[in-house]
Amino acid sequence: MNLSRLIRNASAAAVAAGLLTTGVVALAAPASAVGSSGCSSRYVNNNGSLLDSVATLTRSGAVNLRTGPGTGYTSKGNLYQASFWATCSAKNYSWVYGKVTSGAHKGQWGWVARQNTGLTS
Repeated sequence: MNLSRLIRNASAAAVAAGLLTTGVVALAAPASAVGSSGCSSRYVNNNGSLLDSVATLTRSGAVNLRTGPGTGYTSKGNLYQASFWATCSAKNYSWVYGKVTSGAHKGQWGWVARQNTGLTS
């Protein structure tokens, strides 16, 4: 029996054992990048500020640039005193998607919690 077949059989046995003992097998994938597909609004806040708003990150410490709109998504890096070009929002305007326009991650796209930006609510 080759190695790949042995691994496949072992995986099937583990799933079957999980179903027999609990009736449920949890198969969870890690949070992956969503990019602009996660946008739910063309606006960056509930006052109707349109996309293409330039914001200066206002938090004194590091601000995470994330792969999706939420803390469950992977951090792409920390932003310090950077500018961020917000293009849309998600999760009731609490996360904004855009491009870093200054700082160490200049040119990267990602998600930032709106509370860490100069964008008003």
